[in-house]
Formats: sequence, structure tokens, C-alpha cells
Amino acid sequence: MKKRILYIFILLHGLCGYTQESKILVRGHIKDYANEAVYVYRAHGDTLCLVDTLRTDGEGRFTISSKKSILTMLRMTSFQEPQATGLYKVSLKNNQWFYVLCDGKLVEVKTIYHENARVNIAMDSLQVIQSAENKLFYKFQELQQQLNVADYFLKQVMRLYPLTDPFHGTIEQEYAKRYAGMDAFIKKQEMSKESMALKIAKAYYQPVVPDWKQPDYWRDSILAVHYFDYFNPSDSFYIRSIILPEKIEEYLKLKTNHANAYAQVTKSEQLQSMAAIEFLSHSKSSRINFEFSFNYVLKKFKKEHLDNAFLEVYDAFSKPQAGDCGQTQSAAFTQWLDKVNVLRKVQIGNVAPDFELEKDRLWLSGIESKYTLLIFWATWCPHCTETIPVVKELISEYKQKNSAKEGSGFTTVAVSLDNESEPWQAYVKEKNLYQFLNFSELKGWKSEVAKKYNVYATPTMILLDKNKKILAKPETVHQLKELLSTLN
Repeated sequence: MKKRILYIFILLHGLCGYTQESKILVRGHIKDYANEAVYVYRAHGDTLCLVDTLRTDGEGRFTISSKKSILTMLRMTSFQEPQATGLYKVSLKNNQWFYVLCDGKLVEVKTIYHENARVNIAMDSLQVIQSAENKLFYKFQELQQQLNVADYFLKQVMRLYPLTDPFHGTIEQEYAKRYAGMDAFIKKQEMSKESMALKIAKAYYQPVVPDWKQPDYWRDSILAVHYFDYFNPSDSFYIRSIILPEKIEEYLKLKTNHANAYAQVTKSEQLQSMAAIEFLSHSKSSRINFEFSFNYVLKKFKKEHLDNAFLEVYDAFSKPQAGDCGQTQSAAFTQWLDKVNVLRKVQIGNVAPDFELEKDRLWLSGIESKYTLLIFWATWCPHCTETIPVVKELISEYKQKNSAKEGSGFTTVAVSLDNESEPWQAYVKEKNLYQFLNFSELKGWKSEVAKKYNVYATPTMILLDKNKKILAKPETVHQLKELLSTLN
């Protein structure tokens, strides 16, 4: 609707280049960057949206104004948060760039461009001439860089350097000094009016610094406990920056870096989902922030194939509130329904989705067998062509050992994701796979059966019981072998 109104607006004025009154937001000077392109991006969630392109003059000067062409206004309609304040990225050639915070007041900066720089000289050399907000922001940046060196280098040096050596104390003092510097910066700014720069600083501030001598998984658990002491992910400013995605990733890392009784790091989908739910719960007071974070987490879990974590997070927030009747469910939930429905059907304990193996003759549900193994594979998958003969051998051994048992039938359904019949049939013949029920739609990854079973890699194995309920999903032939040894 907004775009339609803007198009009508264009027709009425008859000028595609129509602009509104101009207000200079940023004035800059880039040394050694005369008559060159400058690209201006506005941060929103995990996106940097191009909002302006311009060129420097013969002295490397440029201005960024609030004047917008119709094209720019159309682009801006994609933003749910219409405010112009927030974080902007100014990009130059050769991966040189710097950030500015726009608060509606004039920002004046100067920096240096270097043609062959291996580091981001434009950011490292930036000086703020005018703008209290950006002076504060770049002071934080300086302190944060010092902290990064302390955390990534000094900490490791202290762990490796002989504790009894006198110089060890010097290293430890420098380590503590850098954290104390950030602590003093935060405490000083808290007495003044809260700004965008302070909100960024608070997002990365660690009010408690764990003992460097402790293992990282222990340190991470302490940092996670204090993660939201100063950082509020529901603050509307954070959607106008690129901080939320980074903070989500960081929190998941901290919360899932666990160790067992043998000090070995353990990973689990349950830890992932618990961490995500905790983060999302802290962002719920802002609908925009919550929906962005919710979608970001689900996209991440979908990409990483963390199906159980995906469902746990979705279920934790998708249930309507009391008296809601589900009428207010937003697009943040409904857009994931197809994926959710597929995942639910292939959870362990559910009846496997049915499909027709032989037209008008045999469906999966019609197979009479105590156990049925589904294996999705393809001849173009080298790992599959190595695995299939091993699976055949394991199942033959199982049948031999259990041949005397009543009702011990075992059927293997090999679902090929080949695109062509010839290589598939040739492989079946070569490996004598006629003891399998061989099936293929010859559609490759467009196979409807593969979609029903959420197959994203080959080979994929799924074991069913006599009622076609999903018993297990062995990921390797070793796991299949152990599983077969437990079947009665």
C-alpha cells in the first residue's frame, strides 16, 4: 500500500527526481580520495540497505543529506522502523569503510584513504570533528579494541607464560587495566543522558570479568549469567543497528559451551534451544525486535539443520495467549508453518509420511514387515555409493541372525534422488540390490518424498517399526550397526 501511494505521488508530480527539503546529516573529508564514489548504507537488523550514492569533490570532501529521491523513499519503505536515526556505514573502494551514528545533529568527520591498505585505514584513522554522539562512539571503539586484544591475546599469553616469572605480573596488570578502562567509561556515561553510543557500549560491556585462569567454558557460563545486566535486546535502537544478530550468536555460543565430567566440551540441540528461548524472552517487550530475533534464530537453526531446536523455539512462542484464539498470530509465526508441519511429521515416535512405491500396487504403509529401513541416496553421491553396499551387508547379517525368530521381517526401501534412470538402474544391477525395494521419482532434490522427510543430505537413514512409526535416524553405518544389534 505504501509503495502504491508513492507511485501515485510520482505521477501527480510528474518528476521521478522529486526531493524533499535537504538537511546535512554528515559532512566529511577523506584524504587521498578525490572524485571517488562513496556508498551510504543504513543498518537495520542484519541488513545494510543502500540509501545513497555520491562522489567526493576534488579535495575528497562529501556531504550526506536527508534529501531523498523517490527511488530512495521506495527503498526505505522496506524498513518497519521509519526513524532516520541509527547506525550508518560509509563505504569506499577496496573494502575501506567507517561507521557513523546519526542522531539528527550534524556529524563532521575526517579520515584517510589508502589504496593498498591491508587493514581498514578509513575506520582506524577516523577523527570526529563535530558530534558528541560519535566522539563517544569512537572512544568506545578504541576501548573495545583494547579489550579484544586483552581477551584474544593477553589472556592466552598469561596462560602460557610461566606464572613464577616476574614479568607475568606486568601482563596481568595490563589485562586488568584494559577492563578497568571500559568499566570506568561505562560508569561515567551512566550519569549522563543515555545515548546511542552508550547503548552500543552497554551491549558489549562485561560487568563481571571471570578469572582468566579458569577454562573458557567456565568463563563463558559466568559471562552468560550477566549477559543482560546492561544489555536490553528489546531496546528499539538495536533494530537500527547490526548489533542484534551478533549478540544472538554470542549468547548461543556462551550458553552452549558446556563441559562434561571429564572437562570435554559437549554440544546439544537442547542447549541451543534453551539459549535461544532465553534471549528471545528478553526481547519480547518490543514486537519489532522480537520478530526479527525470532526469525533470525529460526533461519539459523534451519540452515544448521537443528530440527529439534527449531521446533522447541517455535513452540515456545507460537502458542496464543489466553483469550487470543490465535487471531493475532503475526507473519513471524505463519511464514514458518510449512517447515514446522514437515518437521513434526518426521519426529521420532510419529508415523512416517506415506508414499506410493509402485503405482496402484504398493504404498509404504502397506509393507508388512517388523522393521523398515528408509535410505535416501543417489549415484552422484560418492559417500552413498560407498555406504549402500555396507548397509546391504549389515542387513543381511541381521536377517541371518534373526531368521529363526517369528515376525522378524526386515525391509529396506532405497529412495534414489537421481535425476536419470540409467545410472540408477545400472548401480542397482551392479551391486545386486534387488533385495531392496528400489524407488525413485527421478527428480533429484525436487523429489516430493525427500521434501516430506526433510532430507537435506545423502545418505539419510530412517528406521520404522511394524506400524511405520519412526524409531531412529542413524547418521552413520556404525550407528546403524549398533542400532541393529539392539533390535529384538
